[in-house]
Amino acid sequence: MISIIGNPLRFFQSCGTPPQMPPQHPADPAGVRDNTPQVHTAFWRDKCTISYILLLTMIACAAIAWPKCNYDGVFYTALTYRTSDAKVLHDAGMQFYQRQPDDGVGPYREDMLQNPYHFKEQLPFYSVKPLYVFVLTLARRSGIGWRSGAFISGVCYLLLGWIVLLWLRKYYSSLATGTLASIMMLNPSLLQITRWTSPDIMAILATVAGTYVILENEMPIRGIMILAVGIWIRPETIIYTGLVVCAVYLNGRLRILGAVAFLALALGSYLYITRNGYSYSTLFYHTFIEELTAPAEVKVIVTKSTYLTVLKHSVQSLCQGNPTLCLSFLACAINYVIMPKQGLYALLSVLGIVSSIILYVAHPHFEPRYYLSQLVFIPVLVVLVQAGKMLNEPLVTGRRLETSGNPIALEVRHDINHVHGRVAN
Repeated sequence: MISIIGNPLRFFQSCGTPPQMPPQHPADPAGVRDNTPQVHTAFWRDKCTISYILLLTMIACAAIAWPKCNYDGVFYTALTYRTSDAKVLHDAGMQFYQRQPDDGVGPYREDMLQNPYHFKEQLPFYSVKPLYVFVLTLARRSGIGWRSGAFISGVCYLLLGWIVLLWLRKYYSSLATGTLASIMMLNPSLLQITRWTSPDIMAILATVAGTYVILENEMPIRGIMILAVGIWIRPETIIYTGLVVCAVYLNGRLRILGAVAFLALALGSYLYITRNGYSYSTLFYHTFIEELTAPAEVKVIVTKSTYLTVLKHSVQSLCQGNPTLCLSFLACAINYVIMPKQGLYALLSVLGIVSSIILYVAHPHFEPRYYLSQLVFIPVLVVLVQAGKMLNEPLVTGRRLETSGNPIALEVRHDINHVHGRVAN
């Protein structure tokens, strides 16, 4: 205990499981490789992992049992009915509206309650998320009912927590992994999104999963495909997907023909999804200036001065203080100043912020649900992974395992020799 207190680095090294010596390789006779995997017990025997999974399960079950039926769920529910009858769509949405908490009814919502034809004109704002609508339709038809949106959010929350666990587990011990992953999954903004009946957490899951596969898999094409699927959940994720394709190409892990093909796939998906949606001017006016009760019946033009006025007010409110934004820039600063620059890891953490800036310029409305994956999860996970690599690197010196004065390395050396002795016998 005294030696651990006197040497803080040794304490942090003890948080990471000692690396397992890789097998002998003809090209590397010493058997030393970069970033060797961590030694872990089985999932069902790991108390920290079991506790972490139980925590996520309880949160997901609570979100499903007590969802927050936000107003967007009214229109998503109506889209699950394959009909063009305005009255049928209106009745379906109003059934879900009864579950929504009473937060006041303004002129816009009063018109939606009374006019089914104006209600139907709102649907193109939400039909541009076809994959979420498809999954929501399957959940509703399976008998889940009005909790279908909450059920999808809860399942996506569990899957997101599982990916975070797998990512960190490669570089940290079970205790450190469970602690760090729990802190990330208990993010207040993420917990709030988990209770919503919206595609937000599904889009976060696709972004984080695609980035994880790209960074940790030798075949980044699979990760790019996952990011491309995310465009069908939220079309604006095309910005991050396009930047990641360019980054993978510049890193030498994708040929020029493949990069062009994926960029064309992403652009084609975006154009196909938004073909029946409203124009950018209509969406901008409806979001920032005045809610349109009949957007299909009016022609909206957003001037340059109007856009700059909206952008100015949005930037002023954003600069007053936002902890999510501060955390993101702090993570990127740590990544570039302290952590070593390891190819795509350092690059993708910055691309998350770059894509968020581009999205903010096009749609100057900062809500954590739009930026949580690129501004929090990706930069913070990259910093944690790079830190885990750095903490394990001192155990490997040159082409041999350093054992002098390091009880962890001595124990690993003893276990390896014991295994080699049994194989020889």
